[in-house]
Parts: sequence; structure tokens; C-alpha cells
Amino acid sequence: GYRGIITTDALDMEGAQLAVMTEDEKGTYTRLKAAADAEGNDPTAADEGHASAEFNAFMKPIRGRVAVQAFEAGSDILLNPHDADAVVTAMRRAIADGRVS
Repeated sequence: GYRGIITTDALDMEGAQLAVMTEDEKGTYTRLKAAADAEGNDPTAADEGHASAEFNAFMKPIRGRVAVQAFEAGSDILLNPHDADAVVTAMRRAIADGRVS
């Protein structure tokens, strides 16, 4: 079997985040994505300067979930997580819960 290092693609990709969302979360995501700010900026932009506070708060646990699930699937390197704090928090919780070791 393969004994090398496994890395993810960029964890900040929309598809990676949508893959771990529940149907309710996808509905909220769609609503937030449709609500441009007063300047017409996409409130879901990866640039946190443009993303709304509501969007960032909503995405924090989802971004952590993406990282934990990638690690559980066997990834050794988690590439380009959007929110390092969310990832660290989620990984610590997964360790404490015994999901990962």
C-alpha cells in the first residue's frame, strides 16, 4: 500500500465546504450568498474584509468540520484552510471527543 504523505486540495474551496453542510446549512449559505452588501461586494468572499460578520460566524464551525473530516479521511496535510482558528478549535474538540488521535 501507499506509504507517502497525503494532502488535501484547498480546504477553502466552496465545494469542500458545501460537501460537509447539512441541507439547512446549504439554505442559509445560499441566503447569505445572495445578500450583497451596500457596495455590491459578495458577502461570502474569501477575503474576510468583504465577507460579512454574519457569514464568517456561520462558516466558522463548517470550516472546522471540513478540516476534521479531511483528517479523518487520511489526509496528513490540510492545504489552505480559510480560518486557522476554526480548524484548531475543531481539531482540539475532535481529539477531546476521541474522534481523532
